[in-house]
Amino acid sequence: MTHQDFSSPRVNPLQRLQVYDSLMMNADRWRVAHQYHRHRQNVLHQSLHEPGIVCGLGVRLISPPAQAPARFRDRRWLEIQPGIAIDLEGNPIIVDPSTDRTFRIATTPPSTGTLSVYLVVSYVEPQNSASRQNSELVREWFRFDEKTSPPTETEIELCRILLQSGTVELEAPPDVLFPSFNQLDLRYRPKVKARPQAVVRVATALNVSES
Repeated sequence: MTHQDFSSPRVNPLQRLQVYDSLMMNADRWRVAHQYHRHRQNVLHQSLHEPGIVCGLGVRLISPPAQAPARFRDRRWLEIQPGIAIDLEGNPIIVDPSTDRTFRIATTPPSTGTLSVYLVVSYVEPQNSASRQNSELVREWFRFDEKTSPPTETEIELCRILLQSGTVELEAPPDVLFPSFNQLDLRYRPKVKARPQAVVRVATALNVSES
């Protein structure tokens, strides 16, 4: 695998709430104070790490859930293991055991040739809503997506599958280093690692003289 270049963190100044006696605290100022700490933490992750999986988030084949309708009871079901990842913006993606982690690959196979499908996870910013105004806590969420285009910078790839024309019946690869059609390909899962200060690419040219 070749090294993937990620954009550098945006160079924006940090601004925090200036606190003084008699300062009236309201929701907006409280939000500013917390946003400062979140921004500072994200900048730290962006500066030191490349995005990727910290732990867990494995993918395995499962039987269709009992509640699945009859037309969806096929060999397209996956389960994502609990785990943690960090995206390009420095946001932690936490998939905990209590959430629904089943996923069905729904992409229609091509009529001819092959088609790559990518299963990705991404961070979801919680939105304020009227139904949540009376709740003291709001959790930061995540989203699983199935795509036929490569993951974007803010998405973390969990696995990919090369679909072939015909019926889709997913299976585990006998050799994880050489998966075939309709088999889970886990070779391109990014792992969190230190961000390099620079990347040097070296190429060699072979000069073949004519005899």
